[in-house]
Amino acid sequence: MMMAAACPVWLKSVLVLCIGGTLFCAWKCAFISGHGFDPSKGVDLACAMKCVFLAFVQYIPYKLFATEQPIVAVGGIWSEHDDPVMGGGSKGSWINQGDYGAWLGTVKNVSFLHAPGFCSIATDSLKTTDASAYIKGGFVIKVRTSTPDFQGFKMKFASPNIPTHHGHHGYQSGSHAQGFRVPASQKGEWQSVFLPFNKFSWDWSDFTGDCATKDPDGFQHRCCSAKDSDVCPTAKHLKGLNSVMIYAEGVEGDFQMDVKEVVATDCAHGGGMFVSSSPSAHPSDSWKTLLDNMEGPSASQYPTTAVVV
Repeated sequence: MMMAAACPVWLKSVLVLCIGGTLFCAWKCAFISGHGFDPSKGVDLACAMKCVFLAFVQYIPYKLFATEQPIVAVGGIWSEHDDPVMGGGSKGSWINQGDYGAWLGTVKNVSFLHAPGFCSIATDSLKTTDASAYIKGGFVIKVRTSTPDFQGFKMKFASPNIPTHHGHHGYQSGSHAQGFRVPASQKGEWQSVFLPFNKFSWDWSDFTGDCATKDPDGFQHRCCSAKDSDVCPTAKHLKGLNSVMIYAEGVEGDFQMDVKEVVATDCAHGGGMFVSSSPSAHPSDSWKTLLDNMEGPSASQYPTTAVVV
């Protein structure tokens, strides 16, 4: 986890200051004085109207320079899903708390595989389905957790324009995935976690949810990089979004997360924003053991997919 680099949004910040100053001018002219701060000279409604008009004119470029767009609005509707495979014992719950939702549960081993399954939440109630204008940035999720050490959180987004990965099951369309961590909150404050699009990959494994692992049939998945740019998100992939998902996957244990909103941004900006370091780019110890045991001729006796997503 590392602090994101500052975004060049200085112009927008200047406009905010200008708009605030101009509205203060309108208030002064209307309620104190049209000539400095001397009440004896009387108010000046014409001055107040001019200031309001000027503030409106300044607001137009402020909106044009907007750097983010809500994808899942505050209070968005999510549904909870757990691993449906044979022996899957993971169990989660989602409780709507008004302007946010509380998600908690336990990821347990899939009995016949002796490896962790998953819990997930998903929504198709999207504020916008086109995030292509933000391809150089990423998603910001506003969340908080009482289990900051849990290393199995992943975010995924689906679109008919995204290719399907090897061993794909479940959704008809493909999806991109990226692991992330949520820093601890000292006093229950919300955390803004930035997940850059150039860390997502559509070539993730159904076995682990990760892009750096090899399936039992020997297929090696790939993460987004300069070498493997074909698995990275494109502007086309960000058009026609039909679902956003958050998973607790591939790591056994209890987890908890409050989820407030998801926005697309053209860059990571602002204080207190953290960049995902994708800690789940490598399988957990239990998955390593399972995959190691599947090496060689005995691998064929195992199914080619373990988790349906």
